[in-house]
Amino acid sequence: MIELVKGGKLKRADILLAHSKGSYWGWLIRLGTRCYWNHAFILYMVRDPDQGYDKALIIDPRMGSIHMDNITHYFEKPNRFDVAVKRLDEEWFQNDSEVGGLSYRQTVCETALREVADKFDTRLIRVGRGILRQVRIAYRFVRRRIKYPRRRKKQLSPIIKRLKISAYGCGGFVQWSYYQGVSQILEESEDKNRLKDVSFNPRLVEPVTQDELLSTTPADLAGSDKLSWKYVIKDGTVWEVSSEEEVSSILKSGKRLK
Repeated sequence: MIELVKGGKLKRADILLAHSKGSYWGWLIRLGTRCYWNHAFILYMVRDPDQGYDKALIIDPRMGSIHMDNITHYFEKPNRFDVAVKRLDEEWFQNDSEVGGLSYRQTVCETALREVADKFDTRLIRVGRGILRQVRIAYRFVRRRIKYPRRRKKQLSPIIKRLKISAYGCGGFVQWSYYQGVSQILEESEDKNRLKDVSFNPRLVEPVTQDELLSTTPADLAGSDKLSWKYVIKDGTVWEVSSEEEVSSILKSGKRLK
């Protein structure tokens, strides 16, 4: 897996999905969303020795707060995680030229970075908040699976609405970061249609609300045809992929389609 980092295969603002092995909460989320992936996070910085960056860093919403971590947290633990990489391949997004002094990928990452957990939080508060967050999210997903067997738009409960951003699901954090980051640049631009390209949640309708952005799940990101599949890392083996069909084949059998 290290070849993805050292080989320059990853790009800033890539979206990563994870399947947590042996995790009760991960299992509940997968049960509620009918999806192999139960977690999502953003690649904040790619490895660039020429610029003095020796590590690939991620912004990872987990355990009730949002952290910056080395991507090896997931890549070097094949017994605990399978990982997939998806990317917004739109030329306007991948183009490094700046709009109003900002690039889209940079702005998305900086938007996410602003929500990194407050360094003054005590460990006890973080753990307690994390457990409460997991219980609420698991309950919401399981309840939706039982009561709403078919996918449909569903408003968040008043309790969930009052939670701050770090208490929402990881998929919602990724969607929020993309939408808010691109919106920030488009305030100075006339091309508002680009917001449609970063609306990965199929339940989003205009006018988009923050609650709707934050209701996005890892399943929504996995199923979005606006994001391209790039890599799947299963049981420590890296597969380069380009379609949902390839991904499904690898997840089922561990073998690439011929």
